Amino acid sequence: VLNACHSKQQARAIAEHIDCAVGMSGEIRGQSAISFATAFYRALGYGKDVETAVELGRQEIGLQVPEDRDAPHLLGQDNAKQIVFAQPAAPERPAGGPVRRRLGNGPRLFARCRESPGKYLPDL
Repeated sequence: VLNACHSKQQARAIAEHIDCAVGMSGEIRGQSAISFATAFYRALGYGKDVETAVELGRQEIGLQVPEDRDAPHLLGQDNAKQIVFAQPAAPERPAGGPVRRRLGNGPRLFARCRESPGKYLPDL
């Protein structure tokens, strides 16, 4: 990702040697560049492909500075839908018990079941 103004040409040159690159056509505000990068890398971290990550980054810009939304451009091969850097982590499973899940952003709340000590029940 080349997050600088007028970096589309440089991204195109880089994309000749790697699968793909992202460059900006024209000027882009600093906050827009930060918003794009944040959404883009977050999407990649959650297992999204590069093409989807670029689109999510553009949508994030559109929410904050609509006139900058069209600045980022994905350049390179047509396989950006297949390029994935991370797979979402599988949920944790205690030995012999159910999947542990977070309730919102709060702590994990589980209690042992009295009838079956190896099982966990939500502590609601």
